[in-house]
Amino acid sequence: MYLRVAASAGPTSSPCCPQKIVGGVSYSLVQEADTSTFNCLTNCAYQETGNPGRLFCFAAGGLDAECVSGGNHECEPVVSGLSYGDFHPGGIPDEDREVDDITFQAFNVITNQSDSWIGAVANYWLANGKRVAPVGRFFYDIGCSKLIRKFMIKNTHSADHNNAGTANFKIYVRNEQTEPWSLVVSDRLQDVRKNPNPLFPEEILVSATVARFVRFDIESYYGDGGGLQYFVPM
Repeated sequence: MYLRVAASAGPTSSPCCPQKIVGGVSYSLVQEADTSTFNCLTNCAYQETGNPGRLFCFAAGGLDAECVSGGNHECEPVVSGLSYGDFHPGGIPDEDREVDDITFQAFNVITNQSDSWIGAVANYWLANGKRVAPVGRFFYDIGCSKLIRKFMIKNTHSADHNNAGTANFKIYVRNEQTEPWSLVVSDRLQDVRKNPNPLFPEEILVSATVARFVRFDIESYYGDGGGLQYFVPM
């Protein structure tokens, strides 16, 4: 069941804002659905923040509306995960206190480049040796809630070594730290060791979901271990 709220159209660069304040009331995005019956401005379905149960969509009207998460607001991502060369007692990382190896740090995945490794500086992530999840993984905090429709991923080949890359992988998401992880992708990346400079990332489509936190798990790898050149939720 939907309730229509008459709101003025606030500026946004995306059809669905993850969180809106309309008439002084906060609403959180739940899903995209057909709202044409209610003459709403978009197919964005919301619940009142902290008071779930009823769905709302927004039509043209006189209430002030503001997108407060996503939209025109920039999110600052933080990426963490064990990297090649890291030492972790017990071998299982604690997501709240991970420390990256400086050369192959997980944060490298936020830039889309060709693999490069010069001295102590590389621009891609290599997992902690020949390890799969839970050691071979990273955590991507988008910095704010975001409507995710796809992931853009470019595999690594470990620069001139051409001896590493992720094969099978899984992606999990959640919107709050206290929520359980939800699996949204289980797939396999191309082996780019024979094509060491792929021009474009692979596009992995998913059902639209709102999330802030993303987990990337390596399930298997090519050569001497897994890693990535580029990863971004969109």
